[in-house]
Amino acid sequence: MWEIFIFVNPIGNRCLKTEKTIIQFTQQHKINAHFKFVALNNVYAVDDYILRNHLDIHNIALRNQITRSIHQATLYYTAATFQGNRKGRNFLMLLQDEINLKHYKFSTELVRFVARKVGLDWPTLVQDKNSQLISSQCQLDRNKAAQFEINATPAIVIYDYSNHLYEQGVLIKSCSPPQLLSYLNKLVKQDYQILRNQQLHMLE
Repeated sequence: MWEIFIFVNPIGNRCLKTEKTIIQFTQQHKINAHFKFVALNNVYAVDDYILRNHLDIHNIALRNQITRSIHQATLYYTAATFQGNRKGRNFLMLLQDEINLKHYKFSTELVRFVARKVGLDWPTLVQDKNSQLISSQCQLDRNKAAQFEINATPAIVIYDYSNHLYEQGVLIKSCSPPQLLSYLNKLVKQDYQILRNQQLHMLE
């Protein structure tokens, strides 16, 4: 079994591609996988989003808007997971689809549409999103990212419990879908020579 942590920008396009790639890979290879999507809400996520979308990094108003959007999206996604991890994951990926593929701007109206589309209870989602419990969970997620020294998304941590290295994890930082597929194929073959690659590390 693989336990997979995927650290993402909740409104990011590259993260969406990574999510779809790894989900499809585990399905095709019939890997029993437990997914945990972690939405990152920090200055690194904001800077990365601005740079990847070729936006003006010196535009303070734009930066503040993006910061608010990522913050709100993180809270909504985390709250969505309280109604089930699968629903939370579907919510996150559909939200990213609507923003990056259909080019809708992040808004409460968009979030409501996505929430209802994936079967979330909207009043409960709003109530949870504004709770101290969700705020605390988001802080725990930031702490986990800091523990793994993750400062860019997407980043993936995989624990493979089917082999003798189960006490350690593999960290894959910010790579393209083709690179990710190459790494995943080697992990399936338990070819840990790939750990010499600078984008892949063992975690202790």
